[in-house]
Amino acid sequence: MATPKQLVHAVATALHVPEATVTVHDRNLSVAGLRSMGGRGRAAAQVTARDAANLLIATAASRNVKDSVESVRVYGNLVSTEKWNWRIFPDFASSKVKLSLADALSSLVEFAATGILTKEKLKGHELFVRFFGVEPEAEIEVMRAKQTFKQIDANHNRYAIPGPGGLNYSMYFTDRALVEVAKVFSSA
Repeated sequence: MATPKQLVHAVATALHVPEATVTVHDRNLSVAGLRSMGGRGRAAAQVTARDAANLLIATAASRNVKDSVESVRVYGNLVSTEKWNWRIFPDFASSKVKLSLADALSSLVEFAATGILTKEKLKGHELFVRFFGVEPEAEIEVMRAKQTFKQIDANHNRYAIPGPGGLNYSMYFTDRALVEVAKVFSSA
């Protein structure tokens, strides 16, 4: 199992965010009970794939570090508006349950840690996890790109809270970030 410090380092490296910033996100989640707790040294907390999902959401979806907890609560609880249609991940495709974004990301981290989510298994597809704001919305998309910037075919699942428009922003990461973060679980 991995420690919070290892997870913070992995997320910072994978998302190219300063480790100090990710440390504050992690501390905010810990205080709010959104990350596994433990002691120090050998009794230190052992983080889970759900902890990784929450830290990825906090880091990618928060405009400010003070927003970590709210971002995880809002974005993490968004539910897919569409049925999963991914032959690449049969566990998702066969699921009758609409997953929350945090559940889906947690599963993807587990898939990456166990070797289910690899470039070979993606077979030329790339996975994107996108966060949109100010109205909270997220998207997990698996697409095949024939050439740069030209989408040939796509299966995506969109998570949204309906509401009026406004100033918008977006952040995203790809399967490469998920695989990098999952290394803390597969090597531990």
